[in-house]
Amino acid sequence: MGAFLSQDNNCKLLYTANPLRIYANGEWLDELNVIETEMLKRLSDGESLDWAFLSSLVNKTEDPKTSMDLLLDSICNWVDDGWVLIE
Repeated sequence: MGAFLSQDNNCKLLYTANPLRIYANGEWLDELNVIETEMLKRLSDGESLDWAFLSSLVNKTEDPKTSMDLLLDSICNWVDDGWVLIE
């Protein structure tokens, strides 16, 4: 069994649908790419994300390796900021 990403209960992730905007603890996150936005949207909906889901997102990009490297950096920052947990 692998690890999952989930929203940290110490952070409140929210989004508006039209236009799609992601907020962490009331702060608008305006510099997110498409993959980060999709991930945080799903986390704010209470979903737990696994490696297969992350891989499917980055494999849709033109450069999956670079996209995964950038995504992993973002995930590390989100863990440090207390937005997500790795379970």
